Amino acid sequence: MNIPLWHDQPALQGFNEGCPSLTPYLLEGEGPFPAVIVCPGGGYRHRADHEGEPVAKWLNAIGISAFVLHYRVSPAQYPSQLHDAQRAIRTIRHRGTEWNIDPERIGMLGFSAGGHLASMAGTRFDNGNPQANDPIERYSSRPDALVLCYPLITMGEFTNASCKSVLMGERQNDRALIELLSSEKQVTEETPPIFMWITADDPVVQAENCLMFAAALRKFRVSFEMHLFESGPHGLGLAGGHREAQAWTKLCEAWLKTRNFLLVERVIDEYTTVGRLLADDCSSRVLERYLPDLLASPKIDYLKAFSLKSLFNFSDPMFTDEKLAAILKDLKSGAKK
Repeated sequence: MNIPLWHDQPALQGFNEGCPSLTPYLLEGEGPFPAVIVCPGGGYRHRADHEGEPVAKWLNAIGISAFVLHYRVSPAQYPSQLHDAQRAIRTIRHRGTEWNIDPERIGMLGFSAGGHLASMAGTRFDNGNPQANDPIERYSSRPDALVLCYPLITMGEFTNASCKSVLMGERQNDRALIELLSSEKQVTEETPPIFMWITADDPVVQAENCLMFAAALRKFRVSFEMHLFESGPHGLGLAGGHREAQAWTKLCEAWLKTRNFLLVERVIDEYTTVGRLLADDCSSRVLERYLPDLLASPKIDYLKAFSLKSLFNFSDPMFTDEKLAAILKDLKSGAKK
């Protein structure tokens, strides 16, 4: 199912048939969930299939709803692609309740030219127009996080000439436009946190793209994580089987958890220690409700090393099987942080 980004958009042909649109990969269950918009690469000439649906399904597997963005490509030129990316972010915020999505955890992930598009979305956003007749346009277009995979960043010295030509057309010598489309020149303190990776010998997008972007992010104190793998071809996608770059998905998942973009479910069972439970405000309140005498005991520091199961093996009327079951139920109901 493809969701058009505008109700009255004209019908396009070729690689742009059905564009611009979103293909949703929504998670079911208790939410709301974070969401990531996937921008496949393709040199602004097409959109690479292996950087679309397989990536969305990987995101689903780690607990993120995903959307593949079918942005306009050649013969469309800038700013069509940026308008598509911004509209996609606004649309998902607008329909967040319907799709069970957290409007404050909407990220964008892009490969190659799609990475350039994502970087523009992360540096060229606005807060929306509260007076707009179209309710979608009232929402912010700022992504909450960016994941950039071997991204083109600049239209300057280290650009890819083919991408630049397709995107800018006859305007590719316009210095002001070159700077505007060079994301390393557009970073501010408001740029969202970024995870990015590339191989040092990428033959299509030079590693300097990431290095220059990293320098700009550091200058403006924007949080980022960058991985420069020693060797590998362009267009690796999920990089399954590649000796070095295959690590990027695990590294990215860990980064998303560190950023609290991907919430971590804490494992709480009868083997969890009292000390660990008391260190968490929510869990501590559960123990206070069921075991006030225990927490008031002068031996509480000693008892912190005991698991719940060990405590309830004691011959004491405060420790019953029914009370243990009730405690575990309440602890697990609040086990996401």
